[in-house]
Amino acid sequence: MGSAIALACPAAALLVASAASARDQGAASGLLTTCQQAGSAPGVAAVTALESAGDGTALQGCLACAAVTWAACAWLLRRPAAKA
Repeated sequence: MGSAIALACPAAALLVASAASARDQGAASGLLTTCQQAGSAPGVAAVTALESAGDGTALQGCLACAAVTWAACAWLLRRPAAKA
């Protein structure tokens, strides 16, 4: 888990920095930090709930949460279509 965080955080920061204009870099950085902090609590709660179930679904649940999170980030950071 620790190595995944070490890989994901710089990648997320790079994605946000490349998606924001120079004028919006500060707001984008603040939004990223806020989302990381707000996402941590429900993530820990979900993993704890899955682990306490004790039926071996914790890893699958973590992977599913990670996939949904990456998909949501990709959707939120998509570039708008060029105007014709």
